[in-house]
Amino acid sequence: MLYINVLFRAVTGATFDIYFRKISTPYGGCLEWELPGGNLLVLHLKDKMKIRTKKRWSQVMYLYYLLGWKLLDDMDCDVTKKQAIADNTYLLFLDGDVMFQPSSLLLLVDLMKKNMNVAAACGRVHPVGSGPMVWYQKFEYAIGHWLQKSTEHMIGCVLCSPGCFSLFRGSTLMAPNILSKYKQNAETGVEYIQYNQGEDRWLSTLLLQEGFRIEYCAAADAYTQAPESLAEFYNQRRRWMPSTIANIIDLLLSCRNTVQKNATISWLYIIYQAALLGATLIGPGVTLLMITGALTAALPSADLSVTSAWISFTLNFLPVLLFCVICASGSPKIQIQAASILTGLYGIIMVIVFVGTIVQVVQTSANGPSGVFLWVILGSFVLSALMHPLEFSNVFHVLVYFMAIPSTFILLTIYSFSNIHVVSWGTRETAVAKAGMDDNDEITSVHMWMKMLGLSTSSLRRRLESALSFNFHNLFKCMCCVRPGYRDEFHRLAMLEQLGKLDHKLDSILVTMRAPSTGTHFPETSDAGAAQLSSTPERQNQVGIGLQPHWMTSEALATGHVTYLQHKEIQFWGLLLDKYLKPLVETAERTEKLNRELKELRNTSCLAVFILNILFITMVFFLQINPDVNVEWILDRTQKLTPIAMAFIALYISILFLQIVSMLFHRMGTFMHIMSITHLNFGHCFRKRKEFTGDDDLQVNGVHLVKQLQQLQHVDSDSMNTDNVYAVPISDQQPGPSNDSFKSRFKLKRRQKTVKYEDAFIKRLDQLPQTDDIVPDEERDWQEEVQVSRGVTLKRKTAFALSMKSPHRKNTLTAKTSS
Repeated sequence: MLYINVLFRAVTGATFDIYFRKISTPYGGCLEWELPGGNLLVLHLKDKMKIRTKKRWSQVMYLYYLLGWKLLDDMDCDVTKKQAIADNTYLLFLDGDVMFQPSSLLLLVDLMKKNMNVAAACGRVHPVGSGPMVWYQKFEYAIGHWLQKSTEHMIGCVLCSPGCFSLFRGSTLMAPNILSKYKQNAETGVEYIQYNQGEDRWLSTLLLQEGFRIEYCAAADAYTQAPESLAEFYNQRRRWMPSTIANIIDLLLSCRNTVQKNATISWLYIIYQAALLGATLIGPGVTLLMITGALTAALPSADLSVTSAWISFTLNFLPVLLFCVICASGSPKIQIQAASILTGLYGIIMVIVFVGTIVQVVQTSANGPSGVFLWVILGSFVLSALMHPLEFSNVFHVLVYFMAIPSTFILLTIYSFSNIHVVSWGTRETAVAKAGMDDNDEITSVHMWMKMLGLSTSSLRRRLESALSFNFHNLFKCMCCVRPGYRDEFHRLAMLEQLGKLDHKLDSILVTMRAPSTGTHFPETSDAGAAQLSSTPERQNQVGIGLQPHWMTSEALATGHVTYLQHKEIQFWGLLLDKYLKPLVETAERTEKLNRELKELRNTSCLAVFILNILFITMVFFLQINPDVNVEWILDRTQKLTPIAMAFIALYISILFLQIVSMLFHRMGTFMHIMSITHLNFGHCFRKRKEFTGDDDLQVNGVHLVKQLQQLQHVDSDSMNTDNVYAVPISDQQPGPSNDSFKSRFKLKRRQKTVKYEDAFIKRLDQLPQTDDIVPDEERDWQEEVQVSRGVTLKRKTAFALSMKSPHRKNTLTAKTSS
C-alpha cells in the first residue's frame, strides 16, 4: 500500500479533480482516476494469490485484456472493422523510469503507418545517471545504437525491441504463434532463461520468426535510469547476456524457416548474427590476447620477445583464473567484490596497454597491424559521432569505456555464465526494498493478528532487538544475548504470518462467492442474495457487491467511489485467470527440478565457453611465439602476423565496414523522415501576402484556434457545478501530534468537477462577444483583438467568422440582418 499512497498523493496534487473509482476485480483490484479532458488513469492491483506475478505475466494480462476483451469481445462491429482497428492499434511498452516526449512517440507511429508489416518500432534509448558506470553505458549505448541497431535495421530487422521504449502493433501480437507461445510456461532451464530473463527479446524473436519486421528510429529519443554501481550493472548484464545468447541461438537454429517466412531477413543477416555470437563467446580470449600483446610491447625487455610474451600472458591469465575459481566457489556478493577489485587493477593495466599500443605504432609504422587497427577503431567512433551531432559528447566517454574493457569483456562474461542459475531480476530490488519498506510495512498482517489476540507488538520488538546474531554467509550463524521466550516468539511470529495469509485467502473467497456468475470460476449467489443484488436498478448486471477486500477500506482510498465490473467482463477475467494466469503452484519437486536443470545448464555452458576460449588462447599464443608460421602484413611486408590474427583483423574490419555503411544509409533515412514531418513555408518571402478574411484565418489556423478555445486553464467556474465536495490529502510538512482519525489528516475542499475539452470549447464559444459588437462596419478595425475569456483573445474578423459557425449565433445574426 505504500506505493499506492504515494501515487494517490501525486495524482491528487496534479489533476484538476481527485474523483476516482475503486473496483474489486477477480485478479485483485483496479483504481481509475478521471483526468482533465476525460482521460482515464487506470492502476491495476495484482493479488499474487489470484494471478501470476512477474513482468511477462503482467504483459500477457494486459495484452489479453486490451486485445482480447477491449477489441474483440467488448467492441460491437464486424470482423473487417475489427481487423482494421487492430492494424491501427498500437501498444507502447515502457519501463517505469523512462522519460520521453510525445514527438518521439509520433515518430514511431510514422514507421508503423509506413509499412503494415512492421510489428514493432523502437527508439534511441539514452542512459541517465551519474558516475563512471553511467559514463561507460552512455558510450556503450551510443555505439550500440549508432552501429549495431542501424545495421540490423538496414540488412534485416532489429533483433530486439527493448521493453523500456517500444511500440507494438496490436494485430501482429494477435497473430498465430505469437501470444500463444509468449504465454507458455518455462518447463526447462533453457526455456526459463529465454522466456523469463529477457521477455522483450523473446517476444521480438517470435515476431521475426513469424515473418514480421522490427525497425529502429534514431530520432525517437527516450531516457532511462541506468545502473550506477558495478554490482547493479553486473546483475543487470548477468540477466541480459544469457537471454540474448539463448534467443540468438534459437533464431539461428530456425534460420531456414525464418528466411523463408520473413522477406526482410537474408542469409547475410544470419551470417552477421552468427559472427557476432562467435565474437561474444570468444570475447574473453580475444581481449586477453590483445592485452597480452600490448603489454609485451610496453615491457622494457623487448629483445627477449618470448620471455616478455610469457610474462605478459601470466600477468593477465592469473587474475582471470583466480576470478574463475571465486565464481565457482564463492557467493554472488563475493564475486562482485572480487570483480570490483580486479576492475580497478585492470584499469591500471589498460593505461599500460594504451602506452604499449602507442609504442608499437611509433616503433613500427602507422601502416602496421596495431596502427591500422587503432586508426580504424578511432576513426569509426569519430565518424559515428559526427553523423550524430546532437550526441557527439558521448564520444568523450571512450576513455572510460577503454579502461573498462577487461571488466566488461572478460570478468562480466565469466560472472554471467557462472550465475545462470540465479533467477532474481537483479536491478533495484534491494534499493527499493530499503527505500520503500520498513518493519511495520513488512509485518502489517502479523501486527493485526497480534492486536486481535491481545499481544503487544512493542514487547515483540524489544525481544527481537535484544537478540544479537551474525552469520558467515551460509556456513554458520551465531546468536548472542538471547532472552527467554525469544524462540517462542519466533514460532508465534511464523504462526501469525500463516494466519495472515489464511485470512487473505478467506477474504478473496468470500468476495468471489458474493459475485453472481454462471461460470465455474465465480459461484452463483443464493436466491436472497440475487434478489438483494437486483433490488436497485443501478446495481443490476454488476458484481463484487459483497464483502470488500481489505485494500478498498484503506484510509488513503476512503474517498474513492466503489464501482463494479459488468457480469460479462467478470466472466472474461475468470476464464483468462483459470486458463493462462492462475498462480503457479511451486511444488518442492518442480522447484528442485528447475534448480537442477539451471545448475546443469550453468555447468555445461561454463565448460563449453571455458574450453572454447582455452583452445583459442592456446592456438593463437603459441602461433605468436613461433615466428615460422607467421604471414606478412599486407600494408607492410616487414611485419608479420599469425594466420588467426590476420583472419580476426580482416573479420573485424569487414564487420565494422558493414556497420559504417549501414549507419550512413540509416542516417539518410532518418534525415528524410525528419524532413517529411517538418513544415517549411517560404512563400511569403517571394510573393505579396494576401489579406486574410476571418474564414481564411479559420481554415489556416483552425487547429490552433480550437486548441486555444478548449484549453482547461482559466475556464470560468460560475456556470460549472460546484456542489461536489470531496477530500483532498494535504502533505504534513511540519511534525505534529499523531491522530488515528482519517479526517484529521485530510481537509475538505470545494472544487470544480472534471472539465472536459469539449465543455471548455463550448463554453468559450458561448462567451464570444455579442453579434452587435463584432458585426462589420466601417469604424471597427478588423485587426483589433477581442477577449473571449481569461487568457484567450481572437482577432475581430476571426471572432465574427467563428460566431457564424455557431448555430444559435448564426440564426440571431441572420434575423438581425434580414430585419
